Order: sequence, then C-alpha cells, then structure tokens
Amino acid sequence: MLLGAAGEVAEAFVWIREGVPDGDYPVPTEPVVIDQRGCEYAPRVAGVRAGQPIAFRNDDEALHNVHALGRGSNQFNFGMPLAGMETRRTFASPEVMVPIGCDVHPWMRAYAGVVQHPFFAVTASDGKYLLQGLPPGSYTVEAWQEALPRTTVAVTLATGESKTADFVLHQ
Repeated sequence: MLLGAAGEVAEAFVWIREGVPDGDYPVPTEPVVIDQRGCEYAPRVAGVRAGQPIAFRNDDEALHNVHALGRGSNQFNFGMPLAGMETRRTFASPEVMVPIGCDVHPWMRAYAGVVQHPFFAVTASDGKYLLQGLPPGSYTVEAWQEALPRTTVAVTLATGESKTADFVLHQ
C-alpha cells in the first residue's frame, strides 16, 4: 500500500456506488492503457467504463501474460511474449474490482474498477481524487484499496454545489 507523509492512501478506487441518475453517459472510445514495465503493471489501479477498450502493453523484454479474474465475460487470459506488443480487450459488465495478474510473474498485480458511468477516480500519491459533473442528488461514494476494507460515505449535492468527501481507511 502506498502511503503519503500524513497517512494519505494512494491507488484507491473511488466511485459512485449508488444514486447515479439514469442518463446518457457515452462510453469513451479512447483506451485506458495498462503497461507491463519492470515486471509490474502500471498503473496498478485503473478505472474503466464497461465496454471501453483497455490497451495492455508489454514494455519488457520478457514474456508476460494478462489474466483478468473477473466474473463471466470479464475473464480473459492471453500471452504477451514480445516487447512492444499491445493487445486490446474490454470488460463487458460493471465489476468493482477485477483483479489482473501475470501467471509468469505471480507478484504482478493490477486492478480495474469497471463501471457504467463516468463518476470514478483513482487517488493520487497525496490521497486526493476528483469526481466531476455529478448532478444534484444523494449518493453513496465508495473507496476501495487492495489492502484495506471498502469504505463508503453518503454525500448530498445541491445545484451548483461541490463538496469534499474524505474517507478514513482502517485495516
């Protein structure tokens, strides 16, 4: 787990779990990129929309594979034997979180938060995140971090209002 100087938590996936109104949230066609570099996935935690492409890249001079351990159609497993290779896949359905591993290098781990809407973020090294464009309403915001239990907070937004939602993550 990555901690900042004051205990800030990096690489936490923050998303609106409940309360998102029905709406037209077009799925981006630009891929989310997850690289294999130095026998690690980068980024380790990513957010992606269901149906949005993910470009998996291999920058290493080593055989890797990408093994997504999601449910149903969110499972896949393919090899990436060459440096410079790129393979694209999509996750078809929402799932928070989908673990991704490399069967060749078992320490390699990544996680994808797959959601239907655009209201998600991954915390930076200072623990900060930003969810933009939320319409007025009441929401359940959830934070997930691989080494800590999930945590939620309730947030109600009025028209034109912005708020800070801090999470306290405990082991």
